[in-house]
Amino acid sequence: MVSGRFLHSKHVCIIGAGPSGLVAAKELRKEGHSIVVLEQNHDVGGQWLYEPKVEGEDALGKGTNTLKVHSSIYVSLRLTSPREIMGFDNPYQTGC
Repeated sequence: MVSGRFLHSKHVCIIGAGPSGLVAAKELRKEGHSIVVLEQNHDVGGQWLYEPKVEGEDALGKGTNTLKVHSSIYVSLRLTSPREIMGFDNPYQTGC
């Protein structure tokens, strides 16, 4: 980002409230722009949004209460990244 304020603020629409979209919105807002973020899911997070409906899907795919597209996050996920770098400037939540 460019340091300092822009001469003219813009109205910016960001598609997707995943990690990149949220950081872009935060930084653009700090620069004085008006931001709208659009997200198709029920919550923010993008690929990091846990969706329990994909867990336990039947092997034949005949279940009606599961999503057809799987999330990148699942119950038994273990990361090799240190938790301190996973939360941006917010505390990392455990036990979720």
